[in-house]
This record gives sequence, structure tokens and C-alpha cells, in this order.
Amino acid sequence: MYLLLILLILASFSLDYLSRIAQVIHPSMSLIPELLSLIATVLVLGRLVRTKRFDANVKYLVFFFLFGIHLLNGAIINEADTGGVAAGLRVYLKFLPFFFVPIVYQFSERQMKSLLLLLTAIFIVQLPISVLQRWVFFPDKATGDVVRGSLETGAFLSTVLVGAIAMLLGLYLKKVISGLTFGWLLFLFFMPTTLNETKGTVVLLPLALGIPVLFMQNQKRFRGALMIAMIGGVAMGIFAIVYQYTQVKFVGQTDTISEFFEPDRFQHYMAPRTAGIETADERYGRVDVVVAAAQEIAKDPVTLLVGFGIGSVTASPIPQLSAYRPEYIEMGLTESSAPYILLETGVLGVLLWVVFFILVFRDCKSLSRREGMIGGLALGWMAVLPIFVVALFYKAIVPVNAIMYLFWFMCGYLVSAHYRAGFAAAEHEQGSLAALEREQLGVAIGQR
Repeated sequence: MYLLLILLILASFSLDYLSRIAQVIHPSMSLIPELLSLIATVLVLGRLVRTKRFDANVKYLVFFFLFGIHLLNGAIINEADTGGVAAGLRVYLKFLPFFFVPIVYQFSERQMKSLLLLLTAIFIVQLPISVLQRWVFFPDKATGDVVRGSLETGAFLSTVLVGAIAMLLGLYLKKVISGLTFGWLLFLFFMPTTLNETKGTVVLLPLALGIPVLFMQNQKRFRGALMIAMIGGVAMGIFAIVYQYTQVKFVGQTDTISEFFEPDRFQHYMAPRTAGIETADERYGRVDVVVAAAQEIAKDPVTLLVGFGIGSVTASPIPQLSAYRPEYIEMGLTESSAPYILLETGVLGVLLWVVFFILVFRDCKSLSRREGMIGGLALGWMAVLPIFVVALFYKAIVPVNAIMYLFWFMCGYLVSAHYRAGFAAAEHEQGSLAALEREQLGVAIGQR
């Protein structure tokens, strides 16, 4: 299973770019991660039947059961097209096996360290790739959108790397890595997010740096806050300088990143329709798509709860598996994942996902009290969860292999680690009580 996981990570961070962007391999090669998901499903089920051990709290089984019932109800109520449902299930289910992989397979600390080293190497190599894309492959392009590393867009790259920075900080605060290692890895991970001019970095990076410090031990919080304030200030300064340089050199403008966040310009970018601002292309802003999606499903009370059903707005390259509500795709309402989830699953589906995030966050908070690697990963993941939620409103990340496979695996790994830690503590407590009872019994017999 460990080898399968390594292959999946390598495939997720390469095949989509090579097939869809670089177009140097056949598009069918991008389906390899889905084949690995199928293999993982068989192995997980086989392991579960053989060992009958499921190292996760039953609350997660309850969540997936309720969410499955919700999706089924949505499909039945909307009389969903079979092809559309199949397309939706493909998106929803292909990542799920890797949530259960660490729950039924226990990875050793050595294996996890090797996995983290592999991910670190993948994240480091994004910088030279980004430099080549910015100044060698596309030297005359007036936008940083061409800088995407080995992913499909720059926004996806920034989301992954900012999440990696949060994990780095968690490991540093738990003294798993040194300050020197944290410093140079932070620089290498952060620089590609400046070259692609992704403005979302300005929103995501404070979450990555602030949340681990907020939830660290009280006696260390003040010192950590000062350190993070300095790091954040330097990082934002670097981002502003690189952004300004590219604006002058490639676009001929002198706008600064701070001017973008002025109320009028920010509103024009985020919510022109909601604010009643006329635009030349009549586009939807990031907020507009969520508002429009909510307005569409609110036309009927039942649809408001369950949405239009799974697969209703899921795009597919296969005509037989096409969405049965394509008008919302054509309107541009699925360019980010938040309205996509809202359209397909309704308000109740969104609430179920909120519950899931809270469950994982609470497990990570409890686990973050532990020292060592597992405590550092849990502390960092407490920041990744909010980053992921914000990214749902920013881009369509739900189908992105490089993001979703890692997200589900790490959630499963930390959930299982929390369960095993609690189970071990309970066993230790029971053993201590049994020893105490034996000792008391021996004293009583001696007194007789």
C-alpha cells in the first residue's frame, strides 16, 4: 500500500500537467490516479474484511452514511440523469479510498518521514519549474498565469504551497525541524507563489502562519507571534516587490498590490454583479457565483435543501456522462467549488461538509498537544483546513488530483492517529487500574 501511495503522489503532481497543459503525453494517462484509486478500494476492503479493524471514530462512518443518503435523496428527488450521476460519483468517490487507507493500514513513522521527504522534494522543484515558465518558456507573457509549476493553474500551485508552509510551521513549532531548515524551505515554497501573482496568497498565507501559533502552547505563543509577524511582513514585502516588478516590466502599469485591495477595486473584482457594478464582459466575481448559485436553488424549498443532485453541474469529456444542468456551467457558476457544491448538494450538503471539517479540526486540536512529528502535522493541518475552505470559494479545486488526494489522505492519517492515541491511552489506563487492583488485592491478602 505504501508503494501505491508513492505512485499516486508522483502521478498526481505530474500527469495532469503533462497531458493537459504541456500535451506531451496522451490524455488517457491522466486517468492513472483513478486506476490507483480503484486498486486502493479493493485493497482497503480486503484488509478490512481480513483484520476487522477500523481505526477511526464511528462519527466518521455516521457522516459518510448521512452524506451518502443525502446524495441519494438528491438524485431521486431531481430524477437525475444516470450519466450525470455517474460523472458526479466519479468526482466524489475517486479520492475517498485514500481517506480510509491510513485508517485500515498503519504506516510507520519511518514511512511517513519518507513520504514527507518526497513531498518536500516535489514542492522544492516547483521553484525551478516556475522560474523556467516565467522567464524561459514564456518570457513575453504579460501575466503570471503561465507560472503553474507542475500543476494546471497558478492558483492550484499557490494553494498547495501555502498549505505546505502551514505544515512546515507546525513541524518547526514542535521542534521536529530546525529554524534553519524551516527558513530555507519557507523561502523555496513561498517564491513560486510570488512569481504567479496569485492574489489569493495574500489571504491564505496569514492563515498558514497565524493559526498554528494561535493554537500552540500558551507559554510559547507570544514569542511565536512575534516571529510569525516578522516572517509574514517579510513575505508580504517580497510578494509586493515581485508583483510590482512584473506589473511595470510586462504590463506597463505601476499598480501595487495594496491598490488592488482598495474597497472600490476589490469590490469590482470580487462582486461586481452583487454590488451593481457594470463590467464590459458582464462577468461574475468570486462572491457573485455563490450568491447566484444560492438564488438558483432557493427558487424551490426542497431544492434549497438537496440542490439539483449529484452530477447535475459536473462537466465531463464524455457526452454520455454530461451534466444534466449544463446551463449553470455555461453561466460560469462552477468556476469555483463553493457554488458547485451548493448547486449539487444544497444547503444541507454544505452543512454536512461543515460538520466534517469541524470533526477533523477537533481531532487535530487534540492531537496537536502531543510532541514530535504527529503533533506538528496536526498543528499544521489545523491551518490547512481553513485554507482548504477558503480555496473552495477561490477556485474549482474539487476535481484537482494534486490537492484532493493529499487532502483526503492527510485527513484520514490524522483521524486514525487521534483514534490510535486515544486507544493506546485507554489501554494504558486500564493496565494501570488492573495493576493497582492486583496490588490492593495482594495487600488485603497479606493483612489477612
